Amino acid sequence: MRSGTWVARVAGSALALCLAVTGAWGQAVAPERLPYVPFSPATASFVILPGKAIGQWNLDARITDLVAQFEAQYPTIGTVPVVFRQAVFSFHQWTDPPLIAASPRGFVSVWALGTYGPKYRTPENFGEGSTVDQIAAVYKDPDYTVRGITYEVLIYNSRGIAFDTPWDPATNNYGTVVRTTWVFRVGEAQSIFNIP
Repeated sequence: MRSGTWVARVAGSALALCLAVTGAWGQAVAPERLPYVPFSPATASFVILPGKAIGQWNLDARITDLVAQFEAQYPTIGTVPVVFRQAVFSFHQWTDPPLIAASPRGFVSVWALGTYGPKYRTPENFGEGSTVDQIAAVYKDPDYTVRGITYEVLIYNSRGIAFDTPWDPATNNYGTVVRTTWVFRVGEAQSIFNIP
């Protein structure tokens, strides 16, 4: 009968857990949500952390949370750049802060974040306006380089960061100055970018 007592205790514990989660019989308890905190340039972080975050926004965020946080300005649903896996991703873009969030269609989680704001910098001081040579001096050669029609992306998969440089019509070549800096989870570049 000892096993019967154990089963009764486990069943009782499971029932207690179910009641704690659902509240009273069958009434679902809404999960606690963090309070809405509006973006404030005065308290914002401008650090780009490769593989993790841009400022206060991290890769664990949900698109719906970002939309709610910036409710005063509805995001532009951007055209997916050709260097990304277009059939898979959708983009949301804001101007203040200068943030782009990419997520696979049908997913709520953010897979990549981009910024084109000059204040946002990596710990090495890379971001908009940095040169390809400055980045290469510290990060060395990129793991991948993907070229689109109007820009190329230097992808450091082992670091979780990418930099895009626009096409320069004056030189008829890709530019040498960074326009947008992207962060993504380390090792996930092939899931995000159109890598040949």
